[in-house]
Amino acid sequence: MKKRKILVLLSMIILLLINCKKDDSAERVIVSGKAFDEILQKPVKNLSVYVYDNVCENFACHFNSVVDSTRTDDNGYYHLNFKPKNLNSLHLVCNFPKGMYVRARNQNTDFEYQLSKGNYTGKDFILDKTSVLKARVILTNNPFPPLKVFDNIDGHIEQVYGTNKDTTVLLRTVCNVYHSIDLIASSPDVTYYRRRTDNIPPSTYADTIYLTIQADPNTFPIKKY
Repeated sequence: MKKRKILVLLSMIILLLINCKKDDSAERVIVSGKAFDEILQKPVKNLSVYVYDNVCENFACHFNSVVDSTRTDDNGYYHLNFKPKNLNSLHLVCNFPKGMYVRARNQNTDFEYQLSKGNYTGKDFILDKTSVLKARVILTNNPFPPLKVFDNIDGHIEQVYGTNKDTTVLLRTVCNVYHSIDLIASSPDVTYYRRRTDNIPPSTYADTIYLTIQADPNTFPIKKY
């Protein structure tokens, strides 16, 4: 009888240990996916992928710390497995040098997924690699220098100084995808404000795309600031 009680006790301890192991697994965040270049139709390797958490206090939320990180392998895949230290909100993002990639048009999330505890698969990052847009700007009759040139890729701005100027600026573009650049001239008090949007047509993939822009701000449409 005593031996039977001991066996029952041992069985209960084993079950308790098994349940504790299961509970530990349930407390973890396991997430995997891939990074893929939609323009080049190939995986993106060595892309930084990380999870950070936010802290919400005093009626506001702000970045707290990087919880875990990794890089994609040669086939574009990544895998993270960690146990969060608190119950702050978790965010999965990818990171790359500014201007090198943009979010692909069919990617619904803006490089970010929100996570909680559990197992996540298929958290993919679909990207478009950018190229250098080498633009020759032939500027004439600009009454209020500088002329601002936006590439609409990552918010990059180039400024062309002078009333008349023939110069080259470096912007970013995505091959085989329509996008636009904006040319803006304005007075300090914005009583004079002219803005023109130029559409950049698709082109075959190249590291550098060349473009010539004729710009006379007085012929630009009058816009409200």
